[in-house]
Amino acid sequence: MSKKDYVAIALVIRNLHIEYHRMPQAQLLLRDLVKRLANQVFLPDNPAFDRERFFAASRVFENFHDGHHTCTLPPGTKRSVE
Repeated sequence: MSKKDYVAIALVIRNLHIEYHRMPQAQLLLRDLVKRLANQVFLPDNPAFDRERFFAASRVFENFHDGHHTCTLPPGTKRSVE
């Protein structure tokens, strides 16, 4: 897979996250999907795949609070600056 593919997938997930931000079960599912894609599909395909960048691009570890975003990344994940 190429960077273009990773970006396209992250964008689809980001849009779903925005659409379903008021549905906790959907958010848990999206977070699990992002982690599994990263660990079980993208990393084995490309050892140089940047998991943290994909997490940030998908935005599923960000929460909405009164119009503001807060970030809760999985344990052991560093926040990357883009």
